[in-house]
Amino acid sequence: MKIFISYSHEDEKWKNRLEKELRVFELEGNLDIWSDTKIQTGANWLNEIQNAIEQSKIAILLISTTFLISDFIRKKEIPQILLKKERQDDFIVFPIIIEPCNWKKIPWIEDI
Repeated sequence: MKIFISYSHEDEKWKNRLEKELRVFELEGNLDIWSDTKIQTGANWLNEIQNAIEQSKIAILLISTTFLISDFIRKKEIPQILLKKERQDDFIVFPIIIEPCNWKKIPWIEDI
């Protein structure tokens, strides 16, 4: 099962911590963890991210202030994730609040 991790690069330590915890399941062959660190140099990174979202069964969102104000996350990743959630009932989205932030002011978070 493929998991897509969406995070702000300023929160990379949280992403690394999460990946470490999930790695146990990946080693057992149960999960395929995907974050943008898997994008090869020279690859079309936008296509890589869009493909990873489409192939994933789960999206984990590491919510912080920097996540919420990221133009790329707000304009590219979140719309695609929400559209997929709308199209596929079995697509799971886990928002994880990693720091105090104004997440309650963001309507789409309540909808997932």
